[in-house]
Amino acid sequence: MNHKACQKNLILFLEAELNEKQRLQMENHLQQCSLCRSIAKKVQNVYRLGTVEQRVKVSPYLYTRVQARWQSRQTNKHKLTYFLPKLQPFATVIFVLIAVLCGYFLGNLPQPMEQNQAISPEQVVWQTFSMDVFELNPPQSLGQAMMAAFEKQIEALP
Repeated sequence: MNHKACQKNLILFLEAELNEKQRLQMENHLQQCSLCRSIAKKVQNVYRLGTVEQRVKVSPYLYTRVQARWQSRQTNKHKLTYFLPKLQPFATVIFVLIAVLCGYFLGNLPQPMEQNQAISPEQVVWQTFSMDVFELNPPQSLGQAMMAAFEKQIEALP
């Protein structure tokens, strides 16, 4: 018997389902071949582990607990399906309002200037606050008086 035939019939050999002639051939091959013998031992160990049944004791109330959980989930599903159609118009109105407000604010953002274009402080104020006329220091302000005094000091210097 060759390796391939031995490994093919290994499960049948372990379950004792081979005829007498095949069984003797397998035993002879396993005694002579260390590779097939090691494979047979590994398969036998795995096969033994699979046949050992480990029974778990199940609580007699398991079915009723599972059924109660299933029913509670089904009733929660019914509650959601009851409320969702009633909340849908409100959610739609809120979504539309958010979309309109986002569009309004995004539409009123100041436009970016080209990098080579100089911008004056008056233009920044006008774009930010939408003011047409803006003087940094109005004529009757404290800032204008300080600027005039500073300019007079500069003119007086030699």
